[in-house]
Amino acid sequence: MSQTIYIKTETREEFEEAESQGSVYGYYNGRTNMCAYVELGIKGIYQPKPKDDPKTTYKIFYHCNIYLAKTMEILEAGGQAKIPATGRPAPPILDKTVRII
Repeated sequence: MSQTIYIKTETREEFEEAESQGSVYGYYNGRTNMCAYVELGIKGIYQPKPKDDPKTTYKIFYHCNIYLAKTMEILEAGGQAKIPATGRPAPPILDKTVRII
């Protein structure tokens, strides 16, 4: 089973509006230095985990595509993170399970 990727949405409104086949902007694994644009797949029923914060609401989506960049501006302009050794755009992370908060 593949690892679930965690995305903290940029705004609460984006979290509330997140639905199947939609998209969100946020932060990869909650890190503010790695921005993400996520093409959401199919929304699932979130099963709480023992370490979940009981004050936090979560959503889970399957078959998502994730694009990363250092800033939201780069993502909004259609850019992606660059591979340091080559300077080429990093490939998207495809077909992953994403948990958003």
